Amino acid sequence: MSVSRKDIDAFEAAIVTHFAFLQAELNMRYAGINLVDDDPRDSCVVAKYRQGEFRIDIAWNPFARSLGILIRLDNEELKRRERYVYLEPFVEFTSGGDSTPVVPQIYPGMCIGKIEKTMQQRDELFAHGFIETLRKLAERLRKHLPSVRDCPTETIRKYQAWYQSRGKAV
Repeated sequence: MSVSRKDIDAFEAAIVTHFAFLQAELNMRYAGINLVDDDPRDSCVVAKYRQGEFRIDIAWNPFARSLGILIRLDNEELKRRERYVYLEPFVEFTSGGDSTPVVPQIYPGMCIGKIEKTMQQRDELFAHGFIETLRKLAERLRKHLPSVRDCPTETIRKYQAWYQSRGKAV
């Protein structure tokens, strides 16, 4: 199932509408969208915002019923691989589990049964499209981006360890 032109256009229109605050309030540059179409199961659309080395990618994969925000921090104290933070799991981590992800997450090491349950939850979430979920993610990003950007290096490293072990612990 490749992403249709109509869906790509709808995604971009929603991005421009709901994430306008990144340009208006944070002076980030909207770099447009890219279609990753290597394989129908891996087809996704990624919207990119940049400000120097700091980047935000918003990715949507209709096949996986996945919608997520990846933040690349510009913290030079972190190793290259440590600089990448997924917004939703990060918010869950820093809230001690009080704030759960809008989009049910699949973590490294999850068993098949838990992945199947997560996919069922995603089916229900995206039954009527992705626009409302995208709007909720934009609100969450707007609320939490300052704390992600200003997060101490040690907290980022603890998040990375938590994220890698999360699938095994769930």
